[in-house]
Amino acid sequence: MECWFSLCHLHSLDNDRVSHNNVLNATNELLQLYLFNDKHGSVDKRALVTLEMVELMESDRQLENALLLGVPQHILALCDKKILRDPTKSAVECQRELVVSLVTQFRSLLMEHYRFLAAEDLEYLLKAELGDKETEEKRFEKIYSVTEALISHVLTLGMTVAECFMLYKNCLSSVSTSFEEAFSLLKKSVTRAQSIYQVSIFLRSQKLYELIGKGRSRKYQDSVFYTLDEEDITADETLPTDIKKRKKSLVQVDIEVSAISIFSARTQAEFSLNQSLDRITYMVKREPIERLNSFGATFLDGNDNEIKKFFYNFEKPLQTSLDRLGDDEFELYMETMDRVQRQASKETISKINAAFRYFQNGVSESSQESQLSSLWSALESITQGVSSKGMGKDEHVHFTVLPCIALDYLIKQLFALKGVSKNLNWKNIEFEGKSVEIQTLNLGNLYALLKNQHVKQEIVQRLDDYPYAQYKFSRFIELCQCPYKLALKMGEHKNKVSMQLSRLYRFRNAIVHNSQTGMRLDIILANLEHYLRSTLNAMIYTMHHATTISSPEEAFIRYRHMFEAITNEMNPLQGLTNKSAIEGMKKQIENGNAPIRDSLLTKWLEVHQ
Repeated sequence: MECWFSLCHLHSLDNDRVSHNNVLNATNELLQLYLFNDKHGSVDKRALVTLEMVELMESDRQLENALLLGVPQHILALCDKKILRDPTKSAVECQRELVVSLVTQFRSLLMEHYRFLAAEDLEYLLKAELGDKETEEKRFEKIYSVTEALISHVLTLGMTVAECFMLYKNCLSSVSTSFEEAFSLLKKSVTRAQSIYQVSIFLRSQKLYELIGKGRSRKYQDSVFYTLDEEDITADETLPTDIKKRKKSLVQVDIEVSAISIFSARTQAEFSLNQSLDRITYMVKREPIERLNSFGATFLDGNDNEIKKFFYNFEKPLQTSLDRLGDDEFELYMETMDRVQRQASKETISKINAAFRYFQNGVSESSQESQLSSLWSALESITQGVSSKGMGKDEHVHFTVLPCIALDYLIKQLFALKGVSKNLNWKNIEFEGKSVEIQTLNLGNLYALLKNQHVKQEIVQRLDDYPYAQYKFSRFIELCQCPYKLALKMGEHKNKVSMQLSRLYRFRNAIVHNSQTGMRLDIILANLEHYLRSTLNAMIYTMHHATTISSPEEAFIRYRHMFEAITNEMNPLQGLTNKSAIEGMKKQIENGNAPIRDSLLTKWLEVHQ
């Protein structure tokens, strides 16, 4: 239950929330890129997407099932990771027709079988008998992996994060049923067959109402627009309150879609409506079109009887909840920005102001496409000029953002632990004759504290009533106790974010150049906002730490240098190119003789309260 809750919660950490990407989504992206042939750098993009798809496939236990007809194994055999980036050797380019054929079949099989396979596997894992500690940790890892993949898959099919969270509330959190019954209800909900829904969305616009004409209708693309009569609205007792209150100049739009649930049907209908409105609003000019939260859905029940119900759209934007520059550090932020304002050139001040203005536009815009464009522009603006090498704008983003995000992985986990201790009202921990309050420690002191085995055991014990949190924090604390493994984990996170930044850039270009995007922008938007906030926070903390820094470029150059120094100290393999030197260092690491330290990391963490 905790696992499902955490993956779908509005305020979950960025890396605790369900991922945007999954095997089905990767097949969609790859097939889309084949449509561009060799244009727009599609060859390199296909190599990147295929690499991500292959890595997802290698770790997905459902793909071994016979129902998938061995197609996943055929694709894996064709897509050798060692040569994916070589278009003269990679099957992705040399055998395009074959790869497209296999991936198309694979996509169809995933849509037909994956939900059922994952739900069955999850049920099996949950029913497995308890084993020893090592066995249970492996089982927890499998439960997390299968749950995350299942949720991500149904999101690709049109469900929303909010709908998945409501499944938790309506199914898994029920106190009146057994867990077996609750899971059975959840399983039924996520494996429901595709059905035809007629979704009714309600718009309020005097100009649009007048253009269509009273009592008339107009079909445009997949949408049928009807003007509604005020007297009819008043007389219809089935209509929700918000529709009755806004009955003047009301337009109903009916859109027929095939979907796995009512709310996924609404998501698809909204996407179709947005495409229609993009053209229609040109004639409405500047008059706003209000979209009501209530919507209707007409569908057939199990006995083929037509049912029409009204629902309230409860979806809210995902939050990047653990923003480090909160109320407690308002003074740090204001003092730092005030000093930079006095020291910096007009060009630098203009650059900083532009980034924050783009950021504000990004979090204020109503359109997700506009939000993504603004947030990406903020990221481009603040990272330009950090490297003196000839780089493209997206390369500058990667060059600057990735060190910030890699260290941020550790920072946000430590902040999360402080948040848990505060929310659960933990008492002080006795440590080496001292009484320590986790909530008040700076991150450097907290990180050092977690190295103590007694402290780890105490924290793990205090989370006995929260097995998922216990599992996640136990693994995190183990990383803190081994700087080398922590460095590897930060590197993994850095690589994952690099893939996501490339995806964001593709999405941004699709929006700007040809207005093409997928429907699922909510998670990727939350990711982008998190990356931007983390990058700005890194800049501000660096400027605060070294008061002579007076530009974003200088701050990020210093931050990158610090990151490299920290990770070189934690991972002595970094920077080695000679094979014999690498092998020798690996043996030293295995034997515990390698020069592994984390003093620079601890020093940097101490800056964070």
